[in-house]
Amino acid sequence: MKKQTIWLLALMFICSLALSVGFIAGAESGSNEETVTVSDLVYFDGGSAEFKKIYPLFDAYNINKHSDAIDTKNTIDKVLVLGTESSNTVFKFKTHLNRDNLTKYFNIVEWFIVPTKLQPYGEPNYGNEFSDADFDSFEITIKDVGNPEKYVVFRTSNRPDANAYCTTVSGRAGANGQSVEGILHSDDANAINKNWGTSLKASHVGCFSDYDGVPTGFSRNLPLGGFVSLDYETKQVFSVTGAENGKRILVKDLDDGRYMTGTDIPWDGFDSKELEVSIRFINIVSGRTAQVAILGFNGVDFTKSKVMDNIAPEVIESTVLDEPALYGEVGRAMPITECYAYDLLDGFIYDVNYNVYYNYNSAGQTEKIISGGRFTPDKSGVYSIVATASDRFGNIGKHVRTVEIRKAINDLHLKLYGELPSECKVGERVALPSAFVYGGSVNKRYEISVLADDKAVETDAKDYFVPTKQGVYTVRYAVSDYYDDPVFFDYTVVASIDDKPIAYFPDLPKVVETGVKFVIPKFSAIDYRSFGDAVAADLSFAVKEPQSEEYKLIDGDFVPTVAGDYKLKITASCIADATKCVFKEYDFTAKDCRLVRDFFIPDGVSVENRDGDTAFVLTERSGSFYFLNPVISDEVKFEFSAQNHGDHAPAVIITLRDSVKKENAVSMRIEKSTAESSVLKTSNGSATIRGAVSDGNATFDLSYSKGYIYDGKNAVVKLNYYDNDNEFEGFSSGKVFVDFAIENSVDETVIKFLSFCGNQDFAYDAADITEPTVVYSDLGRICGIGEE
Repeated sequence: MKKQTIWLLALMFICSLALSVGFIAGAESGSNEETVTVSDLVYFDGGSAEFKKIYPLFDAYNINKHSDAIDTKNTIDKVLVLGTESSNTVFKFKTHLNRDNLTKYFNIVEWFIVPTKLQPYGEPNYGNEFSDADFDSFEITIKDVGNPEKYVVFRTSNRPDANAYCTTVSGRAGANGQSVEGILHSDDANAINKNWGTSLKASHVGCFSDYDGVPTGFSRNLPLGGFVSLDYETKQVFSVTGAENGKRILVKDLDDGRYMTGTDIPWDGFDSKELEVSIRFINIVSGRTAQVAILGFNGVDFTKSKVMDNIAPEVIESTVLDEPALYGEVGRAMPITECYAYDLLDGFIYDVNYNVYYNYNSAGQTEKIISGGRFTPDKSGVYSIVATASDRFGNIGKHVRTVEIRKAINDLHLKLYGELPSECKVGERVALPSAFVYGGSVNKRYEISVLADDKAVETDAKDYFVPTKQGVYTVRYAVSDYYDDPVFFDYTVVASIDDKPIAYFPDLPKVVETGVKFVIPKFSAIDYRSFGDAVAADLSFAVKEPQSEEYKLIDGDFVPTVAGDYKLKITASCIADATKCVFKEYDFTAKDCRLVRDFFIPDGVSVENRDGDTAFVLTERSGSFYFLNPVISDEVKFEFSAQNHGDHAPAVIITLRDSVKKENAVSMRIEKSTAESSVLKTSNGSATIRGAVSDGNATFDLSYSKGYIYDGKNAVVKLNYYDNDNEFEGFSSGKVFVDFAIENSVDETVIKFLSFCGNQDFAYDAADITEPTVVYSDLGRICGIGEE
């Protein structure tokens, strides 16, 4: 009996061990199958959500998946149907979208409308009559979980100009509580079919108008599943139409000026990756139930009797590496890479388990201890960081990051692209040179800080600091890599008080207009010597007029009354001792402006009378001309023709530069491309515009307004993108200088204006082009400094 008991216990142990091993292997492979219930999928307060059989007509449906055309036929067993009699009902999907999954061919929601009754084709007559719909529209809202003020709404609307229950899809996006809304209806069906930016005729439910656009082999009454997709990178919304054989078509570009109408604003996207999706119905007919069949959501099919969860979550590495291979050294505690998991049904999973192995999945596999998010390798070789996550049904996903451990890696080093001075003057800007980091592991970087008496010195600029008192300053470069153990490189700068003020004199124009106030902009001039603390230095201004040999003092701004050459002297003096001073002298010319041509300053370009018009003529390889006065930035608009009869098309470069902050500039380059079209290029992007400077005439209609460059009425460049780490900040002064340059000209290039900032008369003897304005600087050559 005792032996039988022992054998029985042994058999039970073997069976339990086998079951345990089988569970682990099954979980790792993601083979668990669990039925997903409605309560697992959607929240709703009022109304109903259930899997049910619907009209036989809908048993076979077609929808675009992963392509631009209808390419699948499916059979519906049962489908998830959302229904309500109240427009206050909101259906929220429990699964949160992953922003990184939003691409053109990722269908967020797939659906068709389930009507109270099926209406035969042709009733009512499509045209001006509305179909007998249960509701006007339903909305799909995608909202940022981290910032609910960032959202996108897709609205579908029943249309009367095709078969019953046809819909329109439109994009609307929110940014900080504002919205961008497209036109939902149009009297011009052709305009809708052309889909110019706002909405489209989207045949979602048995909805082809006559046989126009019916794909080969498809009945015009066969339900075509609707969907919406959002390519997050481009901010473009896509849906399906019946007009082009079910092709996936762009509905709206939410950050492109060509798609903005009325008070629309460009959408700048979501702040976080986690997005909530909800549905609600608009204007439900009294006594009826609004219903929509959800064919699929987030890539999960809802058209079968059961939804089975047998797919493991994807484990995604959130640690960003700037090199493909991760490496470290023996004996040094190394951080593990961090991960999160995403499941098509569970959404985001942040509970991730980590293990580290040496010789993973081999005979010599050994596990290493993780402490404080790090592991310490004791020998060289290949280690594996294994991250695992489980969904609510027990499916386990895995991510493996291999790490090469070497006996040793080089120490971190720093090389400066420039020199830091060992001495400086109080109030003087000290440049902080950029640097290059080498050695160490991946993710090499540095941060700069300035310390005085072991306390950080606040500075608004990244590339310089200004000492405000005498003493010793430490410029610290904190260098680090993947290990995140900073190494400090310190440089000492000794600041002393100068016996003269520290002044940053402004740049001023070399050409001004007579009769117009010449404004001397504010600038920094600090006296540290008189009282030991920073105080404003005494400023004096003197001008030498044409035909005069002596300077005369002025209060600052003045009006040149006669044409000719002037000199201006600005002096900054110490308050306690006026002999301790610094000064700067300027030369400039005042000119009488009476005709259009007087307001343009040529440089290598002649201004000529061509058939009674003012023409800017270039006979050399390059030259330029610029407008004397600044113009209001949001009123910059010019039409011009460019003519060249050379063998090679020249390039025309148009630059807009802020009248105060010279670094805020946009350059538009118009040139003939290999595709025989003209390309408008800016420092922030490029776009194609009409015409080219080629043999004969080309006419251009360009303008700038509120961050966009326009060709005619169409926005072609949005100026808030990064290029070489420089961001266009806009024209803060509200005024810009306009400069035209011509390059690579052969023979003769002629430019004539049709209009310039509202002026239409460009006859050679035309009167003033504009009302006189305050002159701050000429463009480019004088660096554009203006009043603050």
